Amino acid sequence: MIFKKEKFLGEMTIKNKTFKTPGCLVYVRGGMVPHLMNDNLKTLNLGDLWQLSLETIYELPSLDVMECFGKSFHEYCCLKDKILILNSQDSLLQNPSDIFRYNEEKSVSIWTPGGRRKVTPKDYMKFLKVFQFDVCIPLSDCIPPNLPKKRCRKSADRTIRFLDECLKIKIDQKIDSPVLGVIEGGNSKEERERCIKEILKKDVEGFVLSGFNYYLPNYKELLHFCTNFLPKDKVKFMFGILTPDEVINAIELGVDVFDSVIAYDCTDRGCALSFKYNTKKKYAERSHSFSNSNGCYHNNNGVEFKTNNHIAKCGKNMEDFEMDLHESRYFDDLQALVEGCSCYCCIQYTRAYIHHLLVTKEMLSSVLLMIHNLHHWMNFFEEIQESLKENKFTELKEIVLNQR
Repeated sequence: MIFKKEKFLGEMTIKNKTFKTPGCLVYVRGGMVPHLMNDNLKTLNLGDLWQLSLETIYELPSLDVMECFGKSFHEYCCLKDKILILNSQDSLLQNPSDIFRYNEEKSVSIWTPGGRRKVTPKDYMKFLKVFQFDVCIPLSDCIPPNLPKKRCRKSADRTIRFLDECLKIKIDQKIDSPVLGVIEGGNSKEERERCIKEILKKDVEGFVLSGFNYYLPNYKELLHFCTNFLPKDKVKFMFGILTPDEVINAIELGVDVFDSVIAYDCTDRGCALSFKYNTKKKYAERSHSFSNSNGCYHNNNGVEFKTNNHIAKCGKNMEDFEMDLHESRYFDDLQALVEGCSCYCCIQYTRAYIHHLLVTKEMLSSVLLMIHNLHHWMNFFEEIQESLKENKFTELKEIVLNQR
């Protein structure tokens, strides 16, 4: 892995494929983008950097099947042109109040269709080797904020130990996949600093800033504290459901690569990303407003029908950045989801039609919403790169932060 960066803009090269940063990799489950087929992907410019978690492949296809297959997971899923990153944690399905309790001194627990599975560094590296993944994010003990200092210390200790074991196996078995260092320690600055300083002694080719998927009252302060210790010439990843303003702040603090899990989360809640980010076109009204002619507030007996679908799986409120198409106000709104959006969904369909699909529980609603949400989120990162090149990042930041 080669990484070059000048101020905020950079380039990361993995196996002769180059990716521009700040950028966004594709969140994948079991080798597929959720809700979409290959034909749908042709309408999207997603890039070749994909991330999937162990729990989505642990039982299907499983180690036994891949060992019999004898080739890489890339070939198994017809993803020969993709760079695949293996992560022990699913950046969507973590339950901050529960899952971390099942991690132990020698293993991390994951949840598969068959239930809980304990995974040791030896197990994990065997998956990496047999499936032939391109990049390894080793096991770590991710915990939610506001836990006692003793538990934060345990999180850092386990994470460092898991990294040591993964690196030893990598050397012993001559695995050539680059390994990243995961930074844990909960909300404790002291433990995160200790974790970082230990990781800096290891042969890692980048860093994953973990735990920021949860709501943190001191998000910027803690992130700034962590990035101050990290070298500028190594790539920094941050995964999970991050709001647009959190992404902007993280980029300012040195983070380079994010993921697209937010698109999946919004889709599963029947919501469409609608936040503004275009520095060239400033809309007179919010993107998820509705037309006076068709998109009126419809109600039942004079009471507006609103849902409570704006809470993401990680607990963050997304209401400022999305529209909930379940709401009855959209039943006759003939606008596209977002004015000026060039995705297949916005060109072909209306808010009223998506609302109808959701109300009648048609599977097509998830397909169309996923197409739009991925397109919107990926274009957001393209706009970030353009704004940095044209010295308009401050303007973009103002547009995004003013939507809060």
